[in-house]
Amino acid sequence: MAALAADTNISTTVTETNATETNATLPVWDESWLNTPSIQPDLRTVQNWSLQVSRGSAKQIAIKVYSKDSSLSLDFTSSFTFPFRVTFCSQYSQEGETKHQTLYESSASSTSTTFSIQDVVAPSSGYFVLDYNNKSSWVSTLSITNIEWTVRQDNEAPCYAIGSILVNNEPEHPRDLPLTATEASCLAIVRGYIETNSKLANVPMCCGVPLRHDTDTLLRFTRARDADPVQVMEMLQKHIEWRLTTLPISLPSIEKEIALKRIHVSGKSITEHYVVVVRCYRILNEGYDASTLVNVQLNLMGQFEEMDRLESWNDRGNRRPACYTTIVDCTGIRKPPLDFLKQLSAVLADNYPERSWKTVIVPVPGFVRVMVNGMLWFLDPVTRAKISICSSNEQCAQGGELDVQVAQDIMNESLAFVGKLIGDSSTEEEVEKKVE
Repeated sequence: MAALAADTNISTTVTETNATETNATLPVWDESWLNTPSIQPDLRTVQNWSLQVSRGSAKQIAIKVYSKDSSLSLDFTSSFTFPFRVTFCSQYSQEGETKHQTLYESSASSTSTTFSIQDVVAPSSGYFVLDYNNKSSWVSTLSITNIEWTVRQDNEAPCYAIGSILVNNEPEHPRDLPLTATEASCLAIVRGYIETNSKLANVPMCCGVPLRHDTDTLLRFTRARDADPVQVMEMLQKHIEWRLTTLPISLPSIEKEIALKRIHVSGKSITEHYVVVVRCYRILNEGYDASTLVNVQLNLMGQFEEMDRLESWNDRGNRRPACYTTIVDCTGIRKPPLDFLKQLSAVLADNYPERSWKTVIVPVPGFVRVMVNGMLWFLDPVTRAKISICSSNEQCAQGGELDVQVAQDIMNESLAFVGKLIGDSSTEEEVEKKVE
């Protein structure tokens, strides 16, 4: 990945080694981005959230607003009456270390389980905090349903890839996922901690965007740790340490490997994800250095992030996370390059969560396919749905969300390796006898 320009007046250009093979000017972070009118400045609505508050506890939902005098309207239904408040703070912390200003408080005499609060006004930029308090009940769990909130006149809300998650929890693009109430709460806690941590707040992420504004990254790590703020921060801090010491990848160190095209991009899937093809036979047959192959993959990941941010910026707010599909071409091998795959898997799991869209392993003999599919039951359903073990081009196309002809074209490049069966402990002479 080419180094990003430090000067905000300088544009970074994608080189010929770019995965998309296009020359495009990448955006470089500037504070003026925060002043760009939002995609829907007059109305931002989230619907159909729900929340369970255990007995003797409380939960909060923090809603970020960027403009003084922006307003919040809120409706929801509760399973029984309870003391509900809407407060406001300039910085948000789950521990309540910051001062909160009460903007709304339910009446102690109220018996209604239907709440409707209209046009609560923000005194500055900061956070509306919805406080669902069930500490007075030691018997029942408080169920909050049909939560719908609307923010109006938040004209300073940013409109770019990292901020458009603010727009709505029901995404229009198939590559986006809806935002849940639990995720939103975790995001607010994590962002509040980062904003007050001088070592983390301004760490430059993709295109130089400060971490505190990089909602896309914060959301991916939130989902990777099931919206547990403590675990999210632990994972994120380790990633920042890794990122500062590892990136950007030095292009001279991987140029020869890039030219071999043993790991390369082959267009996009039907769902607009980049397709990365890994040619295992060539890697095993021609020799390889595992670390170099990992760096080639990381270089591609960096370019996907950069192009994703460029596309999202041009789209004025349509957040499109840079996910990708991997085709692991196993033609002509018995065993894949495991040291490379293990090293790559560890790096991506720790530093690029929620980036893999689909992984297709093909071709695999039919009986092996059935056996392996039976062994994947222990994976969580989300991860399991991303993995396809395939025996044919048609199965490859279905698993990778590709046109059948595209899948066939990808696999046709390996026809010369059919039946070679390398990758085990056999000598070259033994392999030739097996092929005969």
